[in-house]
Amino acid sequence: MADLPSWLQSLLAIVIPLVPGLLWFLFCLWAIDWKKLSAVLREGGWVPASLLIFLVALVWSRIDPRSTTILGVLRLPNLWWQFAVLAIYAGIGLFAGWLQLRYSWSPPEISVEPPVHVAGPDHGVSHLPVPSVTHTEEHFQDTGGEH
Repeated sequence: MADLPSWLQSLLAIVIPLVPGLLWFLFCLWAIDWKKLSAVLREGGWVPASLLIFLVALVWSRIDPRSTTILGVLRLPNLWWQFAVLAIYAGIGLFAGWLQLRYSWSPPEISVEPPVHVAGPDHGVSHLPVPSVTHTEEHFQDTGGEH
């Protein structure tokens, strides 16, 4: 990046860290059906989701055990900054869900199940006899019991 102009380096330094959050937002907006998920969250699905966020933060804090400084002022210890990052991502996802519900957007329904096979008289397969080239009526002549 040393050969890039300074204005482009400054722009990339701002944009590149925002790319994962933007991709997460677009995924949550266009790939999750929030009509279905909001019903699950209202019935108590938020509890395992919250526990999963905390568990991921706990594992992340053991993999990368360090504290960090936010905006050059606030110092967050290990585990708390990982939890804060995951809470921000959860908030981004919930905001995308709110937008989807507010403006009645929904992703297309994609069926992953194979089509159901219907066995019945009208299942699309013809059972008419197929004429055969080798077994026509001329081959079966009555010879009177002699071969």
